[in-house]
Amino acid sequence: MLSRLPAARAADLLSAVIGANAPSRPSACADLLTRCTEGPKSRLNSLKGPALRLIASLPDGASHATGRPIERDPDMVTRLLSAMERIDADLAAQSLQVLLDRPDLYPMDRVLVPAALSLHRSEAARAGASVAGLRRAVLSHLKARIDEPLEPPADWRRPAKVTCPCTACCELARFLAAADQPVWQYKAKEASRRHVSESVSRHRCDLDLRTDERGRPYTLVCTKNQASYERRVRQRRQDLEHLAALDS
Repeated sequence: MLSRLPAARAADLLSAVIGANAPSRPSACADLLTRCTEGPKSRLNSLKGPALRLIASLPDGASHATGRPIERDPDMVTRLLSAMERIDADLAAQSLQVLLDRPDLYPMDRVLVPAALSLHRSEAARAGASVAGLRRAVLSHLKARIDEPLEPPADWRRPAKVTCPCTACCELARFLAAADQPVWQYKAKEASRRHVSESVSRHRCDLDLRTDERGRPYTLVCTKNQASYERRVRQRRQDLEHLAALDS
């Protein structure tokens, strides 16, 4: 429908639609802009205004603070950069910088890495400077993490980032930091045991939990494991796969 209107009128309507919807639905707006770039090349210049409106309307920290739901998916990034590259290289560079400057909203592993992989698979998309810039940023992220030492724990010490200051959680933190203590048996009432279990889950402690129901009160048995190390092993394997794909 927009293609049937004069270019200036179509651009004004598109800017209005994007301005109203991009803060909460950036992916849909990026898709709309992408579809508009598939029209006659003679109309691309008229899309600079809507493109600037989309960049300005992308979710930011202020939007995030309001608690308003925000779309943050790789498809939004691929559509955004693809559309911007067709319209104007400088606008594409601005878009990329916005994404890189807001890691809380557009995290590397959840959003930018899969977007870079998707764009890299397209020979046409790879030619864009912003796509190349995204690829460089992702490669730097992957290589930095791959270069980190990766060894299993040398003793029974485990990460002890337990923030709750209660007595039970302080005991939990001391246990996690103990190099010679693989098991902690916490005998306490149900409410206290449940609280410790929730702390273990919330802080992703490297512990297996079970309840020993012999005697009263029951005992929460906490046994150290290597969950953090095993997660890093899986992450390293995935990072190497992604690095190979982006280097191909």
